Amino acid sequence: MFDNIGRKIQGLAKFCCWSGIAVFAIIGIALIAIGDEATTIIGIVIIAVGSLVSWIGSFFVYGFGRLIETNEIIAANSPNRVPTSVEFTSKAPYNNPAAYAKMPGVAVQQKRCENCGNMISTDICPLCGNVHGETAKKMASLQKLVKDGVISAEDYNQKMGGILK
Repeated sequence: MFDNIGRKIQGLAKFCCWSGIAVFAIIGIALIAIGDEATTIIGIVIIAVGSLVSWIGSFFVYGFGRLIETNEIIAANSPNRVPTSVEFTSKAPYNNPAAYAKMPGVAVQQKRCENCGNMISTDICPLCGNVHGETAKKMASLQKLVKDGVISAEDYNQKMGGILK
């Protein structure tokens, strides 16, 4: 019923456009058939303006359907798409967090940031920028080497670029 909804909305827009044109044409022809000069002019105007309004009005509904259809195509072909609940539960067993971590778009938070309390899965907190774990140890040892004059500040920056990536 709700599968391929973008196409169905586009089809509804076409139907509404053509049925609107037909209704305005019937009303206009009925007014022309009366034979009075004033009603003939009104009938012609109703056919022309009514058909134009029906046609232009269908642009918005058709465009909305096209937008949904394109969005579904992009989402289906996105390499970073988040799995649906059916895919998520069918591909990863409940008792295996490592299986969840391998799924695209899923991160398993393993620790809390000491600075802000945010749950993190890497050594660098994305919220406050605080550095934890092995990365913090490497940074401290490199900073000591710079302080002792063993390496230069440029070397420190190059090595830190490698650590933080």
